[in-house]
Amino acid sequence: MTRLIPTVAYLRMSNKDQKTSIPQQRKQITAYAKANGYEIVTWYIDDGKSGSREQHKRTEFTRMLSDSTTGNFEVILCLDKSRFGRLDSIEGAFAKQTLRNAGVILHTLLEGDSDWNTHTGRIVDSVLSEAQHEYSYKLGQKTLIGKLNTWSNGTPYGQQTPYGFSRKVVDDKCHIRIIGRREKFTKPKNWSQEFVPGDPDEVEVVQWLFETYANRDVGFRWLAADLNSRNIPSPTGKKWCAKTIQDILCNLRYIGDLPLGKRAAGTFWRLDGEEVVKSETTSVVRNSESLIKKNTHDGIVSRTLFDKVQRRIERRKQTNTHSHKSGGYLLKDVLYCGNCGKPLYGNLNRSGKNTEKKKSGRIIYVCKTAIKYGKQCSCAQWKIEEDLVLPFLKQKLLEGIDKIVLKQSAMKLPKLKKVKPNEVELKMSKLDDLIERGTKNLLLASAEHLSQLDKQLSELKAERAELEKVIEQAKNKKSRHPFIPSDEWIDVLRERRQLFEGLRGQLVDIETGKSRDGKYSRCFHLNADTFRELLISHDCRVDFWWDRKSKHRWKVSKIRVRAFGQNAQFETIASLMV
Repeated sequence: MTRLIPTVAYLRMSNKDQKTSIPQQRKQITAYAKANGYEIVTWYIDDGKSGSREQHKRTEFTRMLSDSTTGNFEVILCLDKSRFGRLDSIEGAFAKQTLRNAGVILHTLLEGDSDWNTHTGRIVDSVLSEAQHEYSYKLGQKTLIGKLNTWSNGTPYGQQTPYGFSRKVVDDKCHIRIIGRREKFTKPKNWSQEFVPGDPDEVEVVQWLFETYANRDVGFRWLAADLNSRNIPSPTGKKWCAKTIQDILCNLRYIGDLPLGKRAAGTFWRLDGEEVVKSETTSVVRNSESLIKKNTHDGIVSRTLFDKVQRRIERRKQTNTHSHKSGGYLLKDVLYCGNCGKPLYGNLNRSGKNTEKKKSGRIIYVCKTAIKYGKQCSCAQWKIEEDLVLPFLKQKLLEGIDKIVLKQSAMKLPKLKKVKPNEVELKMSKLDDLIERGTKNLLLASAEHLSQLDKQLSELKAERAELEKVIEQAKNKKSRHPFIPSDEWIDVLRERRQLFEGLRGQLVDIETGKSRDGKYSRCFHLNADTFRELLISHDCRVDFWWDRKSKHRWKVSKIRVRAFGQNAQFETIASLMV
């Protein structure tokens, strides 16, 4: 009985448009193995994975390389070398070395065995690898140019039909055909197409999403839950989720525009404006601003409504951003928990019985150490309202500036110890003797000691120059304080006073809201950026301590405000009525 060779099969397909689909590859490999004495023990399948970029996503390929060291198989069967990979000879060397060390042979149905053990075999394999890599390189350029040309004509470029749309296809004889969103259809190259409003029920859902999000205080999750409660299927036929809602509300195609360039850079080529240029990076980079072709088809919603939704999305992003991320909260990195020393995190709180409070929301800062570490720490979820902190913080900073200015104004100019002129002249004569001897020694010294002697001589001359200034000031009978560097000190004092007086003027100009007027409006809504810039630039830090008020309630017991860094340390201990 003939021995069957233990074999594994590797199948790969980049996208659904390829002719060699996974079922086709499986069918051909199965027939070939049966006819040539191979026993397939395992199938490794990477569906929708590129052979030339993002190799870390080829999880089955990586698993196959790892399993090759177990000795469970001797051969890998592939349809052709392009299914095994489109890497160049250097990038693909690691995989081939791993298989060669394990004694595993790569056999493709089209090229046969890959010989990695002989000089000639390696040359042939390198040539084939470079040919496959060059094919991917040129294909990427042609594909991107084709997309750009198609987009320039205002025609969709092989993308999926968005929810609520159909495709209107016009053939070379000007016959029109409407292709539904889920209908499979491959358009010939010389036919044209455009998006048109599709299923009326889907169009109604899209319009409802835009209208509801623009005019009601709801989020993506609420919209998804509402659609699921009405048993309305999502674009994939499954349940709605927040990401699907967000994709629809941000899709420019719903106002009749056609975007291009969500990826700024591919593996080999990228878009630079409306030009295709070589990419400097091998990783895919997202583009913040894509190219937009306006009015390429009839939209489903108006531009006014779409713009309103985008502004609301952006505003909610800023409002709901936590303090450990960029943007969002005014007192980020300013408020700290005095118990654990960690920063307080901002949150938008809409709880409470007051309807105005629910509508506008309160910004509170919470110590989240308890959430992160649980019972291992001594912190609770202590919190403080922003509306209470802002007026308090402004007042304390003003008081601190006033104290610093008054303190500096009352400072007396420092007096240096008086020196008798006779003593100074005696010291100068000694320095003259040292300088004279040092000059003679410098002339007689060897080359290796020249630099050291020259340095010592320079120090002696500098000290003598300072003593000359002291004698001149001592001889000036008009000066009350003959040894005070008064000009420099007065300049520093004036700069400090101007700094803090100017800072006080900025703080006075900032408007503060009342926290107990029943409106719960956010303070500093006109000057928030200015106030935050002042806090950060002057090293402001506020620490809070809490005491238990009842079983489940805490109150602020102590507040420490520190600011102004090394310019003039300011620290105060205060309390806040809450």
